[in-house]
Parts: sequence; structure tokens; C-alpha cells
Amino acid sequence: MLFVRQNLMMAIRCSKYCVVPLAVTASIVVLWIYYIGAAKLGLTKSKSPVATTVYTTENRGQLFTESISASPNVVLPASFDSRNETFDCKTAVLMNMTFPMCHYTAATDQTVSGLLLRGIYYEADAVSRFLRVLGFDRRLQLVDIGANIGLYTLPAARVTQVLAVEPNLRSMSRLANAVDLGAVSSNVTLIYNAVSNVQCDFQHGRASD
Repeated sequence: MLFVRQNLMMAIRCSKYCVVPLAVTASIVVLWIYYIGAAKLGLTKSKSPVATTVYTTENRGQLFTESISASPNVVLPASFDSRNETFDCKTAVLMNMTFPMCHYTAATDQTVSGLLLRGIYYEADAVSRFLRVLGFDRRLQLVDIGANIGLYTLPAARVTQVLAVEPNLRSMSRLANAVDLGAVSSNVTLIYNAVSNVQCDFQHGRASD
């Protein structure tokens, strides 16, 4: 009986001194596992985000310099700051779909906007092929890198989910407005960034309306 009581007292004393170290050790292991898993999934934040200087528009003859973070800059279409950018929008037609597309003047953009103003959808055959492929399998989604004013993004948003990346302020302003006007914000994620594997400075266009 005395032997049992002594063993019980030793177990109680051990539990008092052992519980805290065991809890601390378990917490460290859990945090370590979480950190490793997050790093593999790319969920950990960079300690020093890279800033890239982008020259986007002219302001009274001077280039406007804008710093864009290397981390994704997600745009909310209805509240995007277009910095007093003014433009018109036109109803585009493709594959029996109609949707608003906000464009440049023909003098600024002779290709996409210029043709749109004449009732011609630039690269209509290529865009239509993409739309048909996306329609075959609803699990497919579109990543549009260099989305411009939404030549691919806007019609595709009526078929599937789209991730659209565009670093030009003036083009992103037009694209964000068209996404909002066309009521497809739930299908489009807009990323206002350039895409690169290196840090760099570059000059991005001098066109003006």
C-alpha cells in the first residue's frame, strides 16, 4: 500500500513539472509544421516586398511615375482609382454575346480600339476559339496576362472565372470600368501589376488621348 502511494505521489509531482515543457514542445512542433506547409504553399509574406517603378501616363508632357509592389495588387472594379482618366465605352459583340468594352481613341490605339470603333472585334477568331474550349469544360479558367482593355477577359468572364493581369494604369482603368459595367465582377479577379521573375525598372508607354 505504501509502495502504491509513493508511486502515485511521484506521478503527481512529475505531472506538475512535465506538463508545461510538453505543452511548449508540442506548440513549437505545431508552429514549425504550419510554417513549413505555408512556405510550400506560398502563403508566407515576404519581409521586404520588391517595388518596381512603372511609367504609365503623360501628365502635361511629363511622365507619371508609379511604384507597384511585387506582391499582388488586387483591384476592386467599382472603386478603382483611375486618376481622373476619362474614356468612352462601347457595346462589343462576339459569339452572340454583348458586353461593354471601354476603349482608347482611334488615334491612340489604332488596332484594338480603332477596329472596335468600326464595329470589328480584333482577333475575333482566336478569342472565339478560346471561348469554345472554355465552354467544353466548366472546370477550365482563364489567366489573361497583359489583359489590356479586356479583349479576352470580358467575353471569357461570361463563360468562366478569369484572372486578369495588367500593369498599365490607363488600360486597367478601362478594364475595371468595363468589368463593373458588365456586372461580371464576381467572375473576374483584376491584378494591377506587371509579371516578371526579376526586379526591374521600365518605361511603359507615352501615348495620350
